[in-house]
Amino acid sequence: MKAQIEFPDFANILTALITIAETLKEISSKLDAEKHSDYSEWLTASDFCKKYHISRPTLYKRVKQGIIEACNLGGDVNRYRMKGAN
Repeated sequence: MKAQIEFPDFANILTALITIAETLKEISSKLDAEKHSDYSEWLTASDFCKKYHISRPTLYKRVKQGIIEACNLGGDVNRYRMKGAN
């Protein structure tokens, strides 16, 4: 008696993997959208500048003007957010 080897249906596996990848991509994009829609989050200077498309000198100037809030978490650790966002 010969042993029969059954091969999985690779087309179905590939289709399932593509569906999973598309779902993960969709979830990731939704999480990114949520992340950047919350004005109350405290960001590093670099992240804040990237999010609002401003330079660091502009960030520091707006902090002095009171437009942007700054929070010192100790030492050189600072975080920034838009004023009035709680």
